This record gives sequence, structure tokens and C-alpha cells, in this order.
Amino acid sequence: MTAALVFALCAIALVSINCICFINNMKEFDYLNLDGRLLLMFKTVYDEQSVTAAAARLGVNQSTVSHGLARLRDLLGDPLFIKSGRNIIPSQRADQLAGRVDKLLDGLKELGEVEDFSPSDVTDRFVISAHDYQRELLMPKVFRKIREQAPNAGLKIINTAGRIIEDLRARRTDLVISPLSLRDSEDIMGQLLFTDAFTCFYDAEMVSPPQTMEDYVKAQHARVSFTNENRSLVDELLIKTGYQRNFTLEVPGFIALSTLMRGTPLIATLPSRLGHFIMSDFASFPCPFPAPALTFHHYWHKRDNASPKHQWLRSLVREAAESA
Repeated sequence: MTAALVFALCAIALVSINCICFINNMKEFDYLNLDGRLLLMFKTVYDEQSVTAAAARLGVNQSTVSHGLARLRDLLGDPLFIKSGRNIIPSQRADQLAGRVDKLLDGLKELGEVEDFSPSDVTDRFVISAHDYQRELLMPKVFRKIREQAPNAGLKIINTAGRIIEDLRARRTDLVISPLSLRDSEDIMGQLLFTDAFTCFYDAEMVSPPQTMEDYVKAQHARVSFTNENRSLVDELLIKTGYQRNFTLEVPGFIALSTLMRGTPLIATLPSRLGHFIMSDFASFPCPFPAPALTFHHYWHKRDNASPKHQWLRSLVREAAESA
């Protein structure tokens, strides 16, 4: 074997060993052991070119800075700073890292800064879940405000289904307006929007209002039923007082009820605010039995609670409810 061949084989072996060592060092590096304080300490020493001056600037003692630099040296596998006379100078690796560390520190600072928010910059399409009562009462005002303040945003309104919590968690819905209580879920937040009371609506051209409770339950009734449940809140209240009513008509929405009740002797016991819009063509009389107030809330997921964009959307809904 010639001397040249032996030299070449030794060189290849040496390169291979260095590559293996480099790869092993890379594998051992755990970036999660880095933290903001270590990076700030490194950058301060780099700027001051002095452990003593860096410690004074950071308000710590020299041993704390020395200990921090030792941790960084172990993590990065580089001396970082080299003693030169009475001073220290950065290594080539430290010079390469300085600019990147500056960017990392700036990024960490940004995490704590409150995002500037302007509705005019919003381009999202918001999804609000509501039945036609809440939809007709609140959404025209909400949509006008969105158009005025966020002309590039969109609004999608969907019917409230039985999967309210799941839709909020999966981001299929931004906001739900409902009379249901969702307070049992720790990740769902809510706020009262408005209250209402039950009133009985009827077509005055077709029937006179009942004079007694017995007349009321004997009358032909219509109701809105969003589910397949046989009993509504009104029916539960009636049963507690010993009465039960019979239904001639059940529909899945208030608008359909208004259309189908016209020209019939039907009576519908509904939220009173409907008399201002959907049921405005009908006469009404007070609910003939004791009934608690109806409460309507809007609900959202906890992750959106501090979002400026979501807070703005909720404020539009609250303002619409306050003026309803």
C-alpha cells in the first residue's frame, strides 16, 4: 500500500469521525433548554464585551452571568466568549448568533404586546347561531354595524341546532344566541343579553280571547317546536298547575307560525317581543298562568374571550339587544 493511499484512507477516516461527532452533538442539543433570560444574558454580554458590565446592566451578580454563560456553552458546544487580556471577545459562533438572538428577543416581547385592532381591517366571515326570533330581533342591527365598521367582513347566520357546545369548540360557530343554559361547560362563556315574558297571540278577526283558564286550555293551540320533544316550557308550566293544552299546529320557526296562524282561531303563547315584528299583525292578551321571565344569552368559547375581534363582535350583539 502506497504512502499516498494510506494518507487518503486516514483523511477519510478522520472526516468520518468528525462528521459522526458533529451529528452526535447536533442530536444532543435540546433547544427547549434555552430560555429568554439566557438569551438576554448572552446578548448583554455580547454588547458590553464584559461580564461585569453585563451583570450591572442586568441588575444581577457576576456569578449569575457566569453560570448562565456556562449553561449556554454546554448547550451550544461553543466557548462563545474568549478572554483577551483584561477583556473578552466573542467567538465566531457568538458573532453569528447575535443578530438571530436579537430577533428572538424581539419576538418574545411581541408575545406580551396587545394587538392593535381596528374593525376596518377585519376580513373574517363571522358565524352566529340563532333561531328566527333572536335573528329577526337582533341581526339586522348587528349586520348594519358590521357593514358600517368592517365593510370587508362577512356574516353567516345559521339555525341553532342541538350541538351548540360542539360547534363552538370546533370553531364552526363564533357566537350562539339562545335561551338555553350552557353554564355547566367550563370552556363555554356566556352573558345575559335580554329578558322577555310570555304573551298569547291570536287573529282577532277569527276568535275572541279566552275569558278563563279553562277556555284557554280548551282552545286550539299552535306552538314552535325546535326539537322532537313533546313538551315545551309552556307545557311544563301548565302541567304544574294541573292543565294540559291540545295542539292543532306545530312548526319549527316563528315566521312559519305567523304565516300559518293568520285566518285561523289558533292561539300561540310566545315571547312578547314578537309582537313588535313577526307577530305584529296579531292581537294579544296576557299569559293566563304564572310564568317566569325568559332569559336570552349569547355564548362563546373561552379561547375567544380575550380576542379584540371577538370582543368587538360581542359588543355589537349587546348593543343590538340593549336597543331591542
